Amino acid sequence: MIYINNNSDNEYQKGYEEGYRMARYLPEIARWLASRNIQVARYRGFRDGWLEYLTEQVLQLVIDQDQWEWDEDE
Repeated sequence: MIYINNNSDNEYQKGYEEGYRMARYLPEIARWLASRNIQVARYRGFRDGWLEYLTEQVLQLVIDQDQWEWDEDE
């Protein structure tokens, strides 16, 4: 039997949303918090949200760079 702890899932989701928003608006603080080694659901969510925002930013830079290279070839 698999037991799902909804409270833990809820805490993870809260942390994820906090990490994502902090990465966007307070990146230095978010980076510092994400570098801590804390093993609780909300903190894991925070770190994952932070990483998601950073990944999206890198992908956007790659897309923008690729678009710029295509424009030069024309």
